[in-house]
This record gives sequence, structure tokens and C-alpha cells, in this order.
Amino acid sequence: MDLPGDFLNHLAVARRHFSEKNYTSAEKLYFDLLDTGVASEGVQRELLHLYMAQGDLEKSIWSLESLCALNPKEPDYYLELISVARRAQLTDKCISTYERYLELWPQNSDSQFNLAWLLRQRGDLEGALYRYGAALEYGISACEEVYTNMAVICSELRRESEAEELLNKAVSANNRYIPALFNLGGIMEERGSKDEARILFQEVLNIDPHYSAALCRLVYLDPGDQCATFEGRLRNLLQSPKLSLLEKEEVYFALGKFLDDCGEYDRAFHAYVSANETGRKRFTPYSKEFHESYVADLMESFDKRWPEPNTSGSGDFSPIFICGMLRSGSTLLEKSMAQHSCITAGDELDFFSRFVRGLGDRYPGGLLGEESGVLERAASDYRLYVNERLGQPRLFTDKRPDNFLHLGLIKTVFPSAKIIWTKRGLLDNCLSIYFQQLGAGMSYSVDLESIAHYYQQQIRLMEFWKTRFPGSIEEVQYEAFVASPRENLERILNFVGLEWEDACLDFSRYAGAVKTASVWQVRKPIYLKSSERYKNYQAYLKPLQKYC
Repeated sequence: MDLPGDFLNHLAVARRHFSEKNYTSAEKLYFDLLDTGVASEGVQRELLHLYMAQGDLEKSIWSLESLCALNPKEPDYYLELISVARRAQLTDKCISTYERYLELWPQNSDSQFNLAWLLRQRGDLEGALYRYGAALEYGISACEEVYTNMAVICSELRRESEAEELLNKAVSANNRYIPALFNLGGIMEERGSKDEARILFQEVLNIDPHYSAALCRLVYLDPGDQCATFEGRLRNLLQSPKLSLLEKEEVYFALGKFLDDCGEYDRAFHAYVSANETGRKRFTPYSKEFHESYVADLMESFDKRWPEPNTSGSGDFSPIFICGMLRSGSTLLEKSMAQHSCITAGDELDFFSRFVRGLGDRYPGGLLGEESGVLERAASDYRLYVNERLGQPRLFTDKRPDNFLHLGLIKTVFPSAKIIWTKRGLLDNCLSIYFQQLGAGMSYSVDLESIAHYYQQQIRLMEFWKTRFPGSIEEVQYEAFVASPRENLERILNFVGLEWEDACLDFSRYAGAVKTASVWQVRKPIYLKSSERYKNYQAYLKPLQKYC
């Protein structure tokens, strides 16, 4: 269309100011042009370029939203909006824009895939599965990656047979696709199918001899089947320049495990020291003062001034929370309890840890000022979360160990919840954690003294919860449990209101997937090997002595 001369002159002045980086004046002139209603889309595009030149993501998003409204049939506006929102770390904006875009152009399989990935990060697992399915429907290339991503989600949702089927489809699409082969090996390992797992991990190594995770899994499969060449293969891997720090850490842990199984305790400990020194680089240093202050805040916030539990959201919903220190016997206990006909094993459900992270600085003390709907939503959301993964079990266990930090919140949301505190001797417990590669948020795990300090703070907090919620917390000492399993199981079942069943002692035949570092230990008869393991390493445990 023909533009009036005064409009063109005004536009020329705006462009000149823009080119001279006189952004404030240019912005004002562009807004004057927008007020005329003439060529609004073109003016808004130039305004967007101005905001992008300034690096102003917030105004760029506003401008792109305006362009989407002015011309909703232009796909590039939506895709650019997603790109800018991602740079601004606005995940919800990315998701909502992808959804608007895909209503108009659903055949864009790559965008379906990207939306699925974002939904997975937000925790919307079913939504992610739907979008991955749409990506397949619209013919995305490299479908083996989509099948594998879907399988990982299904595994998290405890739909193991579906996950296995998807991974087999991935392998059928590309029989050299390592993530599918490796994850399929993981499912076999969790199920207890050692031979199938071993074949798949070896197949991965045949494709890529430097794929360290597969060799590490072979080392962990079974101490009785250790190959004499493992040490040389692990040490050769450690010399590879291709190995990332995280992979090197994992290899050092596997080397420590191999040497420990061989009774080479001095060499094993040195391998574990190297593992933890490598892992230390990915953690913010553990602060004793900060953690003590956090525990004190929890105790103060959930003391007498905390509101009385609201039972409106709980009804007959009575979860069983197994918590305490990592490596304190929670997996052993849960799998034993899960042999009971009335109990479903939930494994480590991360709902409350994610919920607390979402509250940020409002937790713990600030939650007192929140509207009551926050806690009610927590109750309903947890029920949905559990039902999505476990169906609608009569009774179930949630054995996320660090839920011990959140028992005040949990008992406020679910007053009838039962708490089982798994305990283990300090020396064995601390050593077991030091011998385990752990994830984000566990910075204490790479230093023996820090582990012991965390252990003592856990006891401090749990003793407080016992006074705050009398009758709701039952203790299980690992050493006593492995020495007298029936006596302790009968007591725990009575605590949760159930009668004894002989099947509870036959947990070595547990049919479900075991998603834990103890995957092979819990499939064997109850054993005493891990009790007083620390005696093999006494020369190295001086940092722990003052905590004993």
C-alpha cells in the first residue's frame, strides 16, 4: 500500500536514531508510528529489532506477542518468540507458545518433539508422551531417539513393559543406537535379568569401546562374576582424553567397587578418594553452618506455632514414608514390605523435594503466611502424582530418603501418614555414601567428615520430629533388621496396621523393577556382609571418630 509522506519521514527519522544507537528516541518514534495504525506489523518488526539489539528480552517478548496477534498466520513469529523465551528461561511461555503454534501447524514434528522435551522438564509426563507420539505420527526423522525418550518416561511412570516395548522399537529402527541399547540393559538389570543385561551392555561396548557407563554397569552386575580384565579396562578408560569429568568420576567409583569386591581395600579406598575428588568439582561446597541453620529453621517453623493439620485433603489416603540417611537400608526394607499383599512399593518419589524447591524462599518459615490452598493443592497434587505412577494402591511406600527434611510439611498435609526411620551405624553408613556416586544437591557426599556432620544433623531433626509427631514414627536399625528380619518386619507391619505374611521374607523374588544402587543386593537373601564393613577401612576413618 502507499504510505503517507509524513509517515515515511517519521519512519526515516526513527531508523536513523536506531542506526545511531539512540534507542530511547527511536523507541518513542516507533510508538508514535504504532499509534497511527498504519503498517503496524512492519513497525512492530522494526521495534523488535531495536529491542533485540539492546538485548532486552522482556520487551522483545512483548513485541513478538504483538506480532503474533497482528499476524497469527505467520509461523516465524511464534518460533522466534519461543527462541527468545527460552533465552529468558521462561519455560511456561515456551510451552504455551508451542501449543499455540502447533494448533496451526501440527505437522511440524520437530516442534512436537521440542514441546515434549519441555513438558518432560516441567514434570508433565503424560503430556510429554502425547507430544512425542505426535512427533512420530508426523514422521519425525531419527525416531529411535523419540522411542527412547518415551521409554525413559514410561519407566519413571512404572510402566516397565511399555518402556521395554518402546526401546525394542528404537533398536529395530537403529540397532546401533547406544542410548536405546543401554537403557534396555538398564531395564533388564532392574528386573533382575543379569544375562540379558550383560549382553546388552557388552553390545554397547562393541559399538563404542569408550562408552564408560556400559563398562561400569558390567562391573556392578555381580561381584561373583567379576572379570580379571576389568581393572585394566577401567584404568585404560581413565587415560582417555574423551572422558568427561562426570564419566571419569563414574569410572573411579566402579574401580573402587571392583577392588573392594577383590578384597584390595587399600587400593579400593584410594580409587574412591579419586572418585570423590573428581566429583567435588561439580558441587557447591557443603557448609556445615548453613545446613545447621536450615535444620534450625525447620524445627522453629514446624514447632508449636505451626497450624494444626488440615485433614480435608487426605481422607483415607495414608502414605507410608520410609526416610533417613541414604544407604541406610531403606531399599531392603521397602522390598520386604512390598511382598505383603496390601503394600505397593513406590520407590523414591520426588514430589515433596520438588514441591519445596518450587516454594523457594517461602519455605519453611514463609509458608506460615501462605493461603491454606497451598497445602490443600499439595495434598491433591501428591495423590494425582502417586496414582499416575502406581495406580490407586491400598497402601504404598514412598522411600525418598531426604523426605526426613520435610516431615513437618508431610504430616501437615497427610496427618495419618506413617513414618519409618531407617538407621544404620555411623561408620558403615558414612562409608557407604562415600563409596556411591550421588547427584545434585548432595554436596556433603564427597567428604567423609561432611557426611558425618549431615548424618548427625539428620538425627537431630528426626529426634525433633519424634517429639512433634509422637506415635507416627517407627525406627528400623539396619544391623538389627538383617540379624532378625522377621521380628523387625512383624513390628513394622503392625505399626502400619497389617498382619504378618510369610511372603515378606521372600523378597529376593521381588518381581518389580528395583531403581536403586542396591539393585543386586536386594535380590539376594538377607545378608550380613555390609554390617561392620567399615572394619576393612579403619585406617582411613579418622575424620569420623569425633562424630561417633
